Amino acid sequence: MNPSNSEANGLPSGIVYETASVSTKTNTWSIEIDVDEDADSGTGGGLSRLGGKTQEQINATLYDATIGAAGSDDFLKKLTIKVGTAEVSLYPIADVELGSDLVVAGTSNREGYTIIIRVTGPINLGTKFATVEDGKFKATFSTSEALTGEYTVEADDGESHVDTTTVNIVTPVRTLASLTPVSTPTPTLTPTASQEMPAPASTPTTQPETHQHLLHQSSQCPGSKLYL
Repeated sequence: MNPSNSEANGLPSGIVYETASVSTKTNTWSIEIDVDEDADSGTGGGLSRLGGKTQEQINATLYDATIGAAGSDDFLKKLTIKVGTAEVSLYPIADVELGSDLVVAGTSNREGYTIIIRVTGPINLGTKFATVEDGKFKATFSTSEALTGEYTVEADDGESHVDTTTVNIVTPVRTLASLTPVSTPTPTLTPTASQEMPAPASTPTTQPETHQHLLHQSSQCPGSKLYL
């Protein structure tokens, strides 16, 4: 990265030297490092820019300037910074039915940056802003007032790193189920108490006649009554 303040602080050219204060509220600190446009891509500096020193020698230099300094109570942690070309990439988008949400998503190595997303076509669907989080970004557009046709989707990081793709907004497909009339079930009539059907007349049961034949011989005289 070859910052201008390295040699002024007794460090080889190519080593970034910065200081930052720790917040008393959040116990955090941050430093913003500017990467020169002509910096080498990769995870390590060129040996020519670091005075021909090896990685071990560079580590020793850093230790001597920090935790190895006399009377130092500093702590040190090594991190790797990858330098590369800024990238913005959109995922392909399947056809979207008119009235459904159009979801635009993609990836970028510009963590924390704002990606500007535009959708243009038969009509302009507007502009959305999405922040890159964990290398991804996403925005949603409404198509309720759109026209069917092909649209161009553009993602721009605001610094000329752009990617584009296309999407078709189509007429919703009506399924067979939506075209089939729904039959109305025939209601089952349940008679109320005032509409109850009369009970069928009962058929009388014929009881067999019982005849009692009493034979009685009496020695009564003629003219006497006989009781049965």
